[in-house]
Amino acid sequence: MNSNLPSNRIGFGPRLGAFLIDSFLMAFLASLLMSLFMPDQLKLFADGKYLEVLAHGTAGDGSMESILKVSSFLAHFSMLYMLIEGFVGATPGKLLLGMKIGTPEGYHGDQKLYMTRYLVKNSPSLLNLAATTLNLGLFAGLSGIAGMVILMGGFMMLSPDRQALHDRVAHTAIFKRVDLREQTSAAT
Repeated sequence: MNSNLPSNRIGFGPRLGAFLIDSFLMAFLASLLMSLFMPDQLKLFADGKYLEVLAHGTAGDGSMESILKVSSFLAHFSMLYMLIEGFVGATPGKLLLGMKIGTPEGYHGDQKLYMTRYLVKNSPSLLNLAATTLNLGLFAGLSGIAGMVILMGGFMMLSPDRQALHDRVAHTAIFKRVDLREQTSAAT
C-alpha cells in the first residue's frame, strides 16, 4: 500500500455488510411496491409459476408478459435505488453503517465523483437496461463482459489499498463518514 494513502479505508467485510443491507432493503421495497401497484404480476411469483414459465415457456395466458413486466420493474427500481449513491455518496446500507465515498486521499467527494463511481460500478446493469429498453443486442453482450469485470474487480477490495476496480477507475475509496476530511485550497 502506498504510505501516502490513508490506512482507514473501509475494506471488504463492512462493504459486504452494506451490500447485504441494501439487498434486503431493495427486496423489501420492491415487494411492497409490486404488492401495491402490480398485484397480479406478483401473484405469478407467489404461486410459483415464474420458474414454470421460464422452464416450459408460456401457454398464452399472459404469464410471460407478467414476468417481463416484473423483470423490467426490478431492473429500473434497482438502478434508481443505487442512484442514491450517485447523489449522496452512499447507499442506504453504507449510510446505516456510517460509510461514505471519498477521494483516495480521504477527502469528501463531490457530486461529479459520486456520479462517476455510480456509472462505473453499475455499468453492467446500465448496459443491460439499455439493451432491453432499446432492444440492442450488442449492449447485452457488453453487459455480460462488464459484469464479469466488475465482479472480479470487487475482489481487489481485499488488497492493502482496499479499493475495488470501480473505485480505482473512478478515483474513489470508502471511509467512515467521520474520518473524511474537508478539502482546503492547499489540498486541491
